[in-house]
Amino acid sequence: METRGWHHVVEVGYHSPTGEIKLRDAMGGPELPDLAVRGKGHYRIRVHYAWLPWKGEKHAGQRLLIMAYPGRGDEVVVHRKRTDP
Repeated sequence: METRGWHHVVEVGYHSPTGEIKLRDAMGGPELPDLAVRGKGHYRIRVHYAWLPWKGEKHAGQRLLIMAYPGRGDEVVVHRKRTDP
């Protein structure tokens, strides 16, 4: 698992009773793909987060990498504590 280049990496457990895990952007944009690749069941969701600088600004945008895979456990695992860019 890569943490270099990311400002925060965290993983959580999630149970999908419907067989769907769909994330959406409250501001609109395209529908993101369903992350529940095996349908109903237990998953681990890992999110990598980073700020993107732009023209001398400290925070101009953000970058996300969201991964889901079958797995049990409800615990939150912090792989990289939140840091400032």
